Amino acid sequence: TGVDLLTDEKRERYEAEDPPRGSPREHLDWLASRFGSGDDQAGGRSETEAPDHDTVGAVATDGETFAAVTSTGGRSFALAGRVGDVPQVGSGFFCTEAGGASATGAGEDIARVTLSRRAVDFLDDGLDAQTAADRAIEEFEAITGSGAGVIVLGDGGAGSAFNTEGMQTSVAEK
Repeated sequence: TGVDLLTDEKRERYEAEDPPRGSPREHLDWLASRFGSGDDQAGGRSETEAPDHDTVGAVATDGETFAAVTSTGGRSFALAGRVGDVPQVGSGFFCTEAGGASATGAGEDIARVTLSRRAVDFLDDGLDAQTAADRAIEEFEAITGSGAGVIVLGDGGAGSAFNTEGMQTSVAEK
């Protein structure tokens, strides 16, 4: 994508590793040859020994304002110093007076299309939370071909959508 979200120190260390300059496929093949396939079973680990890389997101309201948060356990085989979508306003989380959203999935693509901002923009346009979530994921997939999930909360309630094999969500009301 041409996006560089590395810190200066980590970029220097990365360049010293002499990564390939070609296509994303060449880069993935290089990573797999050095570190394994990226599968949690790589290196002979059992499923119960697999590293935990879950993301947790939440959107809440006090009836007047909205707040959104996203926390991640990281990404398997991510380069140290990588700045993912989670801390980027509009990507991993976003709020306006209309509502809020939190997202997880293919981080570089989430950052590129600012998935959480996109979902909240649909709330600003007058869509309900479920329709906003559905539309945001539809557009995300059409633009990137990648997988993601988003939770959305607006004045009228909550919604969630994903285009991956699974994504756990829940709603709590007082």
